[in-house]
Amino acid sequence: MLAKGVSGAVPVIGPFVAEVLGAVIPNQRADRFVKFLVAFEERVKKIEVDSGELKARFMSPEFIDIFEEGATQAAKAFLAERREYIAQILTNGLRESELNHLKTKKLLQLLSQVSDPEIIFLQFYFLVQEGAPGEDNEFYQKHQGVMELADNSLGMPIENYQDYEIQKAYLYNLTHLKLLKNDSSGPPSVTYLGRLFLKSILGTATTST
Repeated sequence: MLAKGVSGAVPVIGPFVAEVLGAVIPNQRADRFVKFLVAFEERVKKIEVDSGELKARFMSPEFIDIFEEGATQAAKAFLAERREYIAQILTNGLRESELNHLKTKKLLQLLSQVSDPEIIFLQFYFLVQEGAPGEDNEFYQKHQGVMELADNSLGMPIENYQDYEIQKAYLYNLTHLKLLKNDSSGPPSVTYLGRLFLKSILGTATTST
């Protein structure tokens, strides 16, 4: 109804908006959701429980609640990596004989508050904390376009200052969410919550790739 009504109210962009609302967004979300389900199933196949137990865990009110949260995020997820992260968190929940509902839902909510570049920063600082060689690290080289701070020295174009502030905002958000802690004597360190978050989305305690 909204898609039909906008055409008259905003005649220039109305037809475009109507098409986006009526077809583009629903089709994109359906496609993303299917891709998420495929990623989720690949992980679920590896859970070593019988089908009856698996169904009981899946159909529990607690898991349905977090599945709904994950499915909503997956339908909006632009990148495949994010859908993989969601699938991993849900799979972790299914692996547990007694789902820690509140913890799992909190991890999903944290994921919804963290951007893809912020996850890259968090992984990098985890690697440095584990003894990886900073900017010579293979991970840093792979993601240098995200990680390399813009030059904000005097006389640089205004775009450099803007990019620098955006990158600082990434680190601020990670700190605000208690995933990262500023260290005056060195690079930021990943908190216990940050480590749990990384493990929950990557399925491992290490993040070397």
